[in-house]
Amino acid sequence: MTFVDKERTERVTMDLDLHFSHNGTECDYSGIVVAELKQARANGSHLRALMHKLHIRECRVSKYCLGIAALNPDIKQNNFKTKLNLLNKINHGNC
Repeated sequence: MTFVDKERTERVTMDLDLHFSHNGTECDYSGIVVAELKQARANGSHLRALMHKLHIRECRVSKYCLGIAALNPDIKQNNFKTKLNLLNKINHGNC
């Protein structure tokens, strides 16, 4: 889903039901929403204010890299270990 605020020149995309698969290995993050905020300039954001109010912390991550790291335990995981552990905790270990 994409939401646009033309006044503040920002766009929010939300990805639902993320599912990664490769060579028979699957990782399902269907219980998680990934929200991405894009702004022309930092001039305040309704989404950022709401997330702050709800105590939801910002986490920067590439969905592509997340999928690669989740599906390939043989590759170096150091940069993604904290984020993968957090997602697996939220997702009740379904990955």
